[in-house]
Amino acid sequence: MDSSSSKVEVVLKHAVVIPHPLQGHITPALHLSHHLSHHHIFITFLLPQHLLSRIPNPPNPNLRILGVSDSLPAQHPRNQTFLHGYELAMAMEASVEELLSSLTHVQEQEERWPPPPDFIISDAFIVWAHDLALKYAIPSVAFVTTNATAMLLMASISKLTQLSILPIKGSYWNLSPISSEKNLASSLTGFFWL
Repeated sequence: MDSSSSKVEVVLKHAVVIPHPLQGHITPALHLSHHLSHHHIFITFLLPQHLLSRIPNPPNPNLRILGVSDSLPAQHPRNQTFLHGYELAMAMEASVEELLSSLTHVQEQEERWPPPPDFIISDAFIVWAHDLALKYAIPSVAFVTTNATAMLLMASISKLTQLSILPIKGSYWNLSPISSEKNLASSLTGFFWL
């Protein structure tokens, strides 16, 4: 057997990563992308065009960073507050859809690079990404960059409301003191349903 017949060809999967366009979301998504790129996954990492110059293109052939248009007026503050970042994220949808369309609907070619996306990884705050994935029949997963405590709280809001723990009554934040540990324990009975 010659050495050329014993070589195994590695086929790369292609993931499109869509982080929420704020630094605390971009950094973890970029770390995830970097790690995945070392495991035979080609990553297309999408950012709003105005952020592209702030993120250097890594010297990694399996990771490319692309800028997408956000269709917001030039004077929009974009990333000054979370609300501005949310408006920016929502404004990226049309450009991301155009890119997904171009990646998935092309003429059949023998050597196509990059290949069509095999899956999408989007920040949990990119609420439209799952619908786009369904539209183009691409599996998707939400990447949660929030800490575990905040994620548990977000996932439990309906349960907290059902148990009448929320809304909290009282002052500015409707805070009321819990009179005893026993009351706290009885309030939380059945809370941890995960």
